[in-house]
Amino acid sequence: IISACEYFVDLFRSNNIETEYSIIRNAVDHDMINNREEKFNDKEINIFYSGGTRNVKGWDILLDAIRMLDQKNYDFKVNFLRDVPPNHEIRHFVSDNGLEDQSRFLGYCGRDVYLDYMHSSDIVCLPSYTEGIASSIMDALALGKPIVATNVGGTPEIIEHKKNGYLCELDST
Repeated sequence: IISACEYFVDLFRSNNIETEYSIIRNAVDHDMINNREEKFNDKEINIFYSGGTRNVKGWDILLDAIRMLDQKNYDFKVNFLRDVPPNHEIRHFVSDNGLEDQSRFLGYCGRDVYLDYMHSSDIVCLPSYTEGIASSIMDALALGKPIVATNVGGTPEIIEHKKNGYLCELDST
């Protein structure tokens, strides 16, 4: 079995799946990282979230956190990448909590534009319920972006709490 992180190897072993394992770490194409275009000229803090509507990516945790940030009157904008349909719970939450001005729905975009959005953001947020070695974290590290992520799966293999990111538990606090 080939894995990108120790987390999955440990998971297989803990379930008594005995076989040979190899780890091939994710990587970043540094040629794609260089010379990124600025997408935002805002003065507020831009938070990058690329999980879209996939439940496993923890959008519900993110929504609770942005509601708390708004209640503390922080000046921020969350940039939601991937398609979030108009009738999705994310958009209802944003509307019901008066967070339209703090939310930007950017939809699906190609890799170059994705990297431009990440480069233009101040914080990369990955509140996943489970994760291997996320390419978004690898990209954020290569771009030198602060990362806030949940302490799950393979994430703590590359994010050291308070050194190259911030690891939090599976809730919005």
